[in-house]
Amino acid sequence: MTGAGPGAAGGDTAGALVQTELERVVRRWQQLPLDHALSAVPGVRLVVQELADRVATAQGLPCTQVPDLGPAVLMDQLQVMAYDWQAAGLPAQGEGSLGEQAHGGQGDGDFGDGDRGDGDRGEGLAERLTALRRSLP
Repeated sequence: MTGAGPGAAGGDTAGALVQTELERVVRRWQQLPLDHALSAVPGVRLVVQELADRVATAQGLPCTQVPDLGPAVLMDQLQVMAYDWQAAGLPAQGEGSLGEQAHGGQGDGDFGDGDRGDGDRGEGLAERLTALRRSLP
């Protein structure tokens, strides 16, 4: 994602916030020991799929399963979905608080099993990425 991309769609500040949080998630993922990363894969895949579903819905397309290409490619898939989210004009920042989403998980490393994060609460991409980073072991 570059500065000239869709990140500016939600305003320079919101786009910069998304870019910063995306970089933090990727950096955190790269620092995880392999066993911790493997245990976090289902939660990260859930977030990637949720982003893909919201983008498809916003564009009037059918939701399709994001292919499981393994943990080495998962951050690339997250970055693509974040780019697509912004390109679709979905909110970079939401109205909900970061704390609500971040504590939606059950403490098992998954991202919000009880809250699928389908956008009903007004979360933006930045909040979703923050919650994902905080859910990583």
